[in-house]
Amino acid sequence: MSSEHRPGPLSGLHYLLIFSAFGLLMLVIMGPKFARRQGNIEGQFEGIRAIQYEEQQRNRPGETPDPRFQPSQAADDNPGLIITLRPLMMAVAIVMLLAWGGLQWRRMQRASRSNAAGATGDPHT
Repeated sequence: MSSEHRPGPLSGLHYLLIFSAFGLLMLVIMGPKFARRQGNIEGQFEGIRAIQYEEQQRNRPGETPDPRFQPSQAADDNPGLIITLRPLMMAVAIVMLLAWGGLQWRRMQRASRSNAAGATGDPHT
Protein backbone atom coordinates (compact mmCIF):
# COMPACT_ATOMS: atom_id res chain seq x y z
CA MET A 1 0.00 0.00 0.00
CA SER A 2 1.17 3.51 -0.76
CA SER A 3 1.76 5.80 2.21
CA GLU A 4 1.55 9.06 0.24
CA HIS A 5 -1.37 11.39 1.01
CA ARG A 6 -3.73 11.97 -1.91
CA PRO A 7 -6.00 14.96 -1.61
CA GLY A 8 -9.68 14.17 -1.87
CA PRO A 9 -12.38 16.33 -3.38
CA LEU A 10 -12.61 19.94 -2.29
CA SER A 11 -14.42 20.51 0.99
CA GLY A 12 -17.06 23.13 1.70
CA LEU A 13 -14.42 25.43 3.16
CA HIS A 14 -12.50 25.35 -0.13
CA TYR A 15 -15.61 26.37 -2.04
CA LEU A 16 -16.42 29.07 0.53
CA LEU A 17 -12.90 30.46 0.23
CA ILE A 18 -13.02 30.46 -3.58
CA PHE A 19 -16.50 32.00 -3.70
CA SER A 20 -15.69 34.73 -1.17
CA ALA A 21 -12.38 35.59 -2.89
CA PHE A 22 -14.18 35.88 -6.23
CA GLY A 23 -16.94 37.97 -4.61
CA LEU A 24 -14.41 40.32 -3.04
CA LEU A 25 -12.59 40.69 -6.34
CA MET A 26 -15.84 41.54 -8.13
CA LEU A 27 -16.78 44.09 -5.45
CA VAL A 28 -13.40 45.77 -5.86
CA ILE A 29 -13.73 45.80 -9.66
CA MET A 30 -17.33 47.07 -9.64
CA GLY A 31 -16.78 49.55 -6.77
CA PRO A 32 -16.04 52.63 -8.91
CA LYS A 33 -19.08 52.05 -11.13
CA PHE A 34 -21.29 51.63 -8.06
CA ALA A 35 -19.83 54.77 -6.47
CA ARG A 36 -20.55 56.81 -9.61
CA ARG A 37 -24.16 55.63 -9.79
CA GLN A 38 -24.73 55.98 -6.06
CA GLY A 39 -23.28 59.51 -6.16
CA ASN A 40 -25.80 60.45 -8.85
CA ILE A 41 -28.69 58.99 -6.85
CA GLU A 42 -27.63 60.74 -3.65
CA GLY A 43 -27.13 64.02 -5.55
CA GLN A 44 -30.67 63.81 -6.93
CA PHE A 45 -31.99 63.09 -3.44
CA GLU A 46 -30.19 66.11 -1.97
CA GLY A 47 -31.46 68.28 -4.83
CA ILE A 48 -35.06 67.23 -4.21
CA ARG A 49 -34.66 67.94 -0.48
CA ALA A 50 -33.24 71.41 -1.21
CA ILE A 51 -36.12 72.24 -3.59
CA GLN A 52 -38.71 71.09 -1.05
CA TYR A 53 -37.02 73.14 1.67
CA GLU A 54 -37.02 76.27 -0.50
CA GLU A 55 -40.68 75.79 -1.44
CA GLN A 56 -41.63 75.33 2.19
CA GLN A 57 -39.80 78.52 3.18
CA ARG A 58 -41.37 80.46 0.30
CA ASN A 59 -44.94 79.25 1.01
CA ARG A 60 -44.76 79.64 4.82
CA PRO A 61 -42.22 82.35 5.61
CA GLY A 62 -43.10 82.76 9.31
CA GLU A 63 -43.15 79.08 10.28
CA THR A 64 -40.28 76.98 11.47
CA PRO A 65 -39.11 74.81 8.57
CA ASP A 66 -39.75 71.09 8.73
CA PRO A 67 -36.36 69.45 9.47
CA ARG A 68 -37.21 66.51 7.19
CA PHE A 69 -36.88 68.77 4.15
CA GLN A 70 -33.79 70.62 5.28
CA PRO A 71 -30.76 69.78 3.13
CA SER A 72 -28.21 67.84 5.13
CA GLN A 73 -25.15 69.77 6.22
CA ALA A 74 -23.16 66.54 6.34
CA ALA A 75 -23.33 66.32 2.55
CA ASP A 76 -21.61 69.72 2.30
CA ASP A 77 -18.94 68.93 4.88
CA ASN A 78 -18.17 65.41 3.63
CA PRO A 79 -18.68 64.89 -0.09
CA GLY A 80 -18.43 61.10 0.36
CA LEU A 81 -21.29 58.72 -0.24
CA ILE A 82 -23.91 57.88 2.36
CA ILE A 83 -24.17 54.29 1.12
CA THR A 84 -20.94 52.52 0.16
CA LEU A 85 -19.81 48.98 -0.59
CA ARG A 86 -17.35 49.02 2.32
CA PRO A 87 -19.57 47.07 4.80
CA LEU A 88 -20.24 44.39 2.18
CA MET A 89 -16.55 44.17 1.33
CA MET A 90 -15.69 43.82 5.01
CA ALA A 91 -18.27 41.06 5.50
CA VAL A 92 -16.99 39.10 2.49
CA ALA A 93 -13.38 39.58 3.65
CA ILE A 94 -14.27 38.28 7.12
CA VAL A 95 -15.95 35.21 5.61
CA MET A 96 -12.91 34.65 3.42
CA LEU A 97 -10.55 34.93 6.40
CA LEU A 98 -12.68 32.55 8.47
CA ALA A 99 -12.70 29.98 5.65
CA TRP A 100 -8.94 30.30 5.26
CA GLY A 101 -8.48 29.96 9.02
CA GLY A 102 -10.69 26.87 9.03
CA LEU A 103 -8.64 25.30 6.28
CA GLN A 104 -5.39 26.06 8.11
CA TRP A 105 -6.77 24.68 11.36
CA ARG A 106 -7.90 21.51 9.58
CA ARG A 107 -4.44 21.17 7.98
CA MET A 108 -2.73 21.55 11.36
CA GLN A 109 -5.06 18.97 12.91
CA ARG A 110 -4.30 16.53 10.10
CA ALA A 111 -0.55 17.13 10.50
CA SER A 112 -0.67 16.60 14.26
CA ARG A 113 -2.65 13.37 13.79
CA SER A 114 -0.13 12.09 11.26
CA ASN A 115 2.75 13.03 13.60
CA ALA A 116 1.03 11.20 16.45
CA ALA A 117 0.43 8.16 14.20
CA GLY A 118 4.06 8.24 13.04
CA ALA A 119 5.28 8.32 16.66
CA THR A 120 3.24 5.22 17.56
CA GLY A 121 4.19 3.39 14.40
CA ASP A 122 0.59 2.75 13.35
CA PRO A 123 0.21 3.87 9.66
CA HIS A 124 -3.59 3.37 9.64
CA THR A 125 -4.48 6.03 12.23
